[in-house]
Amino acid sequence: MFAVFIFIGVFFSCSDKTKGETSPEELMEARKLFTKPDSIRTAEDKQLIIQIDQAMYGGEFIILKDFGTSAQFEIIGSKQKWIKKGLPGIYYEVMKQNVERSNKDLLDSIRYKKQLIIDLFHAKQEEQTNLKKSL
Repeated sequence: MFAVFIFIGVFFSCSDKTKGETSPEELMEARKLFTKPDSIRTAEDKQLIIQIDQAMYGGEFIILKDFGTSAQFEIIGSKQKWIKKGLPGIYYEVMKQNVERSNKDLLDSIRYKKQLIIDLFHAKQEEQTNLKKSL
């Protein structure tokens, strides 16, 4: 679930807004979708979360490069491709920041924490694969 990245990258550094960049306030607002309790999520919210999960963990946008003693997430899908899938661009920016934060955490983490992050990602990928097979 997107929660893997939300938990890892819930806080992000503030930066000056330049032309074409998403403001920290806009990103924080977008993150609220994933922190809402299920009981108050709309049907549209739930569907959007499912679509984002499928895009992220389905191998179209993020891969995990495992180097044995280290690992790193890599974004392989473009923002244009994300938008063509019908997903709001703001969530691509959220994903991008969370990947950057997760990679920093992976570098800074001790080995067992790295393995936990890797295992969570693989579990979400498997969940999406099984979901596709069941459809």
